[in-house]
Amino acid sequence: PMPPLWANDGTLINPFGVFAQGREAITKVFVTEHTGVFKGTTYKTNDVKVQWATPDVAIADLTANISGVHTPDGATAPDFPHHVTWVFVKKDGQWLAAAARPYQFSKQ
Repeated sequence: PMPPLWANDGTLINPFGVFAQGREAITKVFVTEHTGVFKGTTYKTNDVKVQWATPDVAIADLTANISGVHTPDGATAPDFPHHVTWVFVKKDGQWLAAAARPYQFSKQ
């Protein structure tokens, strides 16, 4: 089986303001998103930068884009470019996500 990505107490706040804490709650958010408007989409990342806060804590910033998005009624929607800040912690020799904050920049 695949090792867990999220720490047991990991948190997610998605771009729509949905907060989830813990692996089970975070999984529910992703299942809801990916059986809805993000079903069948493609996710690409780039420009990944990592900052080491301590040898056991890393902060990763990246840009990403979701293509193939659809509205709830099935119409084609624009791509979803966004930025994500992750906090990873090393626990028992394994790197786990402690927090993720995907968001879109305001358009000015």
